Amino acid sequence: MKKSKKLTLTNVLLMVGFIPLIVSGIIICLITARSVTGHLEEAIYGQLYVACDGLRKYYQYDLDTGAELSYEHDYVDMLKDHDIEMTLFKDDTRFMTSALNEKGERNEGTKMDPAIWAEVKAGKSVNADGVVIGGKPYYVYYMPLVDGNKNVVGAAWAGQPEADVRASINGVIFTMVVVMIIAVIIFGAIIAFVARRVVGQLSSVIKSVESLSDGDLSENERVTSAIREVDDISGNVYGLSNKLKEIVGDVKDASAMSGKQAKELAGTSEQISDTSDSVSNAVQEMAKGATDQAETVQRATENISLLSDAIQTVADNAEQLASAAAEMNDASLKSAEALQDLASNMDTMGEAVSGISETMNATNLAVQSVNEKVDGITSIASQTNLLALNASIEAARAGEAGRGFAVVAEEIGKLATESAQTAQEIRDEMALLLEHAQDASRKTDEISGIKSNVDQVLRETTGTINDLIANVGSTVDGVNTISGLTEECNASKDEIVDAMSSLSAISEENAASTQQTGASMEELNATVNGLASAADSLNNVASRLDDELGFFKI
Repeated sequence: MKKSKKLTLTNVLLMVGFIPLIVSGIIICLITARSVTGHLEEAIYGQLYVACDGLRKYYQYDLDTGAELSYEHDYVDMLKDHDIEMTLFKDDTRFMTSALNEKGERNEGTKMDPAIWAEVKAGKSVNADGVVIGGKPYYVYYMPLVDGNKNVVGAAWAGQPEADVRASINGVIFTMVVVMIIAVIIFGAIIAFVARRVVGQLSSVIKSVESLSDGDLSENERVTSAIREVDDISGNVYGLSNKLKEIVGDVKDASAMSGKQAKELAGTSEQISDTSDSVSNAVQEMAKGATDQAETVQRATENISLLSDAIQTVADNAEQLASAAAEMNDASLKSAEALQDLASNMDTMGEAVSGISETMNATNLAVQSVNEKVDGITSIASQTNLLALNASIEAARAGEAGRGFAVVAEEIGKLATESAQTAQEIRDEMALLLEHAQDASRKTDEISGIKSNVDQVLRETTGTINDLIANVGSTVDGVNTISGLTEECNASKDEIVDAMSSLSAISEENAASTQQTGASMEELNATVNGLASAADSLNNVASRLDDELGFFKI
């Protein structure tokens, strides 16, 4: 999968951690530096106040008594080791000081700043920074000195070089910056460690998701995490992978079963087609037998007509009895042969009808078998459709990661619906085929009944012809009995005519039944062709389903 050039989660986590940390550190340093500077300045002024107050108190007794101030530097130099300079002013002039000028000499005899002296003379204490004394800026504190009359006669001064104060402030700020940098490094290391752990766990989850998007369901490992959201994502991806593996496996099994049953259905269709061809051939033979039977009946009718003429001739002309008897004997023999042919044809027709009946029974069984397989296909299609629906729901829950699989699940659902519709069409065609087969079976039963009647008539006719032949032989021996036999022949002739009429009607019914059976077989062939086409369609659907499922690797 091609990765776009975007920020990684590690970079995002580091930025989210470092940027606020650094910004807050800078802000804290600035605020703390300002606060520390203020507090240090307050502390400096506090120290200078204490020094000034001590210096004032040290000489206050002399001021109260009006004694001359002694010129000694022990007291003003006592805080020099602490970088605090002290000065004793007489009026606005430095009388005694520990501060040195640029030449390294005590900065005595110099004047106080007039603005400051104005405030001090007014009895106010003054503190300030940046006051230049002896060429150096100082933090200073001035405290007025008053005599016993409460008059301001000078000032006590304490100061500390600004460079020393700034060095202390900068030292504190530097320490804070170093501490902040160390804190940033420590917290940054913690953030980087946590980011790597989180990203590492998410990378495992992303790898699983990428495998799912590539259709690879074989590698699936549950990633555990102390972070609840990451653990939930990993658990859901793991569950989705297992569910997809189960669904794809079931669909593959269903597809294989569909393909197998489609092949079985195609084989059944071929078997039915072969059976239908056999039945069609039998029907054609039966039609030929019916035609032959009609011709035989026609010949028998003609022979009966000749027999009737012969009997009439015998009655009218006894002298020609011998010749007529010979002709009648020939006609009787022909009738006997015709009846034998008719009986043989009827036997053939009976065998054909039995074959058709057996074929119809086999067709019924085949149709029932096809219906059972169609029921199996319908059940598989329903299960496949249900599995596709479940897959769509799971894909919808998966959101963007499951969109590709949702399309596959929808296509599977459509294929299952088409399979169910095709199975229903096959069931309808099989029902029509079963109806035609049952109708043909009923017709064959009717033909069998008619054949039994024809056989009975043939047996009676054969007996009559045999009697006729015997009578013709007797006629040759005795002409005297010709008249009586003529009456009997007339009676037998009437029966034969009736039998021939019945046989002719039966032949017509046989022909009609044969035509109807032929039409039924044509419909059966069309149905079988439709079944074969449906089986091919089902096989194609199964092949397409296998191709689609080939995307997944279990």
